[in-house]
Amino acid sequence: MKIYYLQNENEEIIEDGFERFNDNCKVMDRENYHIVNGYNGALFFYEYTKTEEYKQKAKAFAEYLLLALLYPNYKLSQVAFHQDHCHPHVSFDDKNIAALGLPDEKVKEWQKKRNLLPNLQFLEGTENEQKNKTPLIQWVNEGNNFLYRPSGVSLELKDFEVFFNERRKLIKKELASIFGVTLQEENSESNTEEA
Repeated sequence: MKIYYLQNENEEIIEDGFERFNDNCKVMDRENYHIVNGYNGALFFYEYTKTEEYKQKAKAFAEYLLLALLYPNYKLSQVAFHQDHCHPHVSFDDKNIAALGLPDEKVKEWQKKRNLLPNLQFLEGTENEQKNKTPLIQWVNEGNNFLYRPSGVSLELKDFEVFFNERRKLIKKELASIFGVTLQEENSESNTEEA
């Protein structure tokens, strides 16, 4: 038996059936047709959910949902908000980050961290397009600000690690409050080993 299906540009299966229902249908033997609910509730082929592309999309979707919780007063359905990098994504490109003289391992670590929640924020679409590649410190010095800004922490790229860790603490505290979770202190004496 054959299954006929359509997929969109995101690899989501948008329609399927046992009979051809559209000239653009793809076809597959039923025994090979393994689908699962994906990160956004859409249907995907099981094999696709194991790919790096799918995992990146799922991660980005989860971060978007967390940002939506962290910015509850933003009318996401009424205004076009963009997921913005506090320290611009381009700042971490090999040629740009090389000027900092970091060891290769640190460069790779920062390049992974650039897309994680502590370096993300919501900005209105036009504001994000204006900010674009502007270094964070310059953008703030131009009169802009952002939520969950760690006080007393440098906004220069060279201090990204401290910025990331301190902003992560603020975001973690806020999410714990939203979910009604009590956080254990990170340097709690109860976690130390007795001599």
